[in-house]
Amino acid sequence: MRKYITIMALLILMGQVGNSQHLSATQDKDGILVTEKGDKLLYYQLSTVDLDGQYPRANYLHPVYGIDGEVLTEDFPKDHLHQRGVFWAWHQLYVKGQSVGDPWETKNVEWVNKSAEIKQSSKKAITLEAATDLLTNIYPNSSSPKAVVREHSVITIYKTKKNYRIIDVELGLQALVEGVEIGGSDNEKGYGGFSVRMKMPEDILFTAKEGVIEPVNLAMEAGKWVDVSGSLAVDGGNAGIVMIQSKDNPLPNDKWILRKRTSMQNPVWPGQHRIALSQDGSTVLKYRLIVYKGDLSAKKIEKIAKNF
Repeated sequence: MRKYITIMALLILMGQVGNSQHLSATQDKDGILVTEKGDKLLYYQLSTVDLDGQYPRANYLHPVYGIDGEVLTEDFPKDHLHQRGVFWAWHQLYVKGQSVGDPWETKNVEWVNKSAEIKQSSKKAITLEAATDLLTNIYPNSSSPKAVVREHSVITIYKTKKNYRIIDVELGLQALVEGVEIGGSDNEKGYGGFSVRMKMPEDILFTAKEGVIEPVNLAMEAGKWVDVSGSLAVDGGNAGIVMIQSKDNPLPNDKWILRKRTSMQNPVWPGQHRIALSQDGSTVLKYRLIVYKGDLSAKKIEKIAKNF
């Protein structure tokens, strides 16, 4: 698998935007590192990386760091080598009724970054924007890889407040050819879409608006947000990631695949049944992450999630 670098990186091997006393972003040949007062917050992987030529992936976040600098996400985990940090992918990728790859398992597909931009909107937030083409290696009647979907990604990282920080991820999915459909796993689980592969301590706890919830094998209704926490902090204390689905997301926007061991956490969309992508506009999905340490009450989470 060839390794791709961003167009911007071809033009600028090293670029930096931001105030070093606040939020800052630096682009290298592979992606963008966001820092705050010199502390690492996250890395946006734009170019393709693989493991000995297998499991190629790009256009995802890893590492995502906790409040004290601990790494909260995983990449190439031994139990599911195709899973990666904070990512968005689907098992089913079809063109005119024919399967042309599996982006979830990184089979017969590749990603090519077309553009990337760093925007310093204020001292309180920094925004990363990227356009990435998803190519299939088995496009019908084509001898070369063909781009079938463009992923428009807008990632906004906010200044840390006390014991938490907010990261917003907006995804726009646009078909580049006629007849593109995407869908989750083609079974009763239906998992796929925006996913967080995070470290999972023995005392992992799942909490929603109504209180503690227990993961089940299939997708479960858990409301707008789910808090995944445990002894993840540097000192062994409590830390976690809250995942929030936007009220504006297409349905379903309240179903979740949650796992206590060796897997990702996934607000499910669209599920088992495929949906069509348009060539004329983008299907937009929005998610908010709250990275925190210590305690973050349901009341506080509700406040942060209220208008999202």
